[in-house]
Amino acid sequence: MNKQRLEIAVQAARLLAEDGSMDYFSAKQKAVKICGANNRLDLPTNLEIETQLKIFQSLDDPAERRALLHDMREDALRVMQLFEQFDPMLVGAVLEGTAVDNSPIEIHIFADSVKEVAIFLLGEKIPFESLDQTLRLNKHEAFDVPVLQLYMEEREIMLSVLEYKMLRQKPISPISLRPMARANIKKVKSLLEGASGCDLQ
Repeated sequence: MNKQRLEIAVQAARLLAEDGSMDYFSAKQKAVKICGANNRLDLPTNLEIETQLKIFQSLDDPAERRALLHDMREDALRVMQLFEQFDPMLVGAVLEGTAVDNSPIEIHIFADSVKEVAIFLLGEKIPFESLDQTLRLNKHEAFDVPVLQLYMEEREIMLSVLEYKMLRQKPISPISLRPMARANIKKVKSLLEGASGCDLQ
């Protein structure tokens, strides 16, 4: 990377390290303004920003970082067990290990319709808000999915409701542009137990 592109990547990573609720696009745009750069220039990729984020996080106390990820994955597991009938898959920063304290727990669930999940939440007396998210199957094909935002275990939970066919067809990661890493309940338990060679699906 050239000097300015690296500076933008570092600033965006710093923003993400400070605010886990910020997405990569917003962090990149804010970093451009902080650096006084032109956003029409060759900007860093999300993967380049994630690399800088991991450098920032490598400076954290290792024990505190492990404890934070363990706690967040435990919270994720409890949420996944509640939604077990919807084949939950943990995705995102909590799974990848780049989460900070206020990062949302992102979970893909699978149902015939978002209404089915909403009825379940109402039955459990869990308040939620409805949002939308754009996912990609490849660089050229995108689709919108409903997202239910709720709070459990004092954590923000983002439930993306996908069609059952997406159990076998992974969306691509907005960071790596490769099939998204996902972990079902069994694999999250393995992560918590410290099992080696956990194959993320």
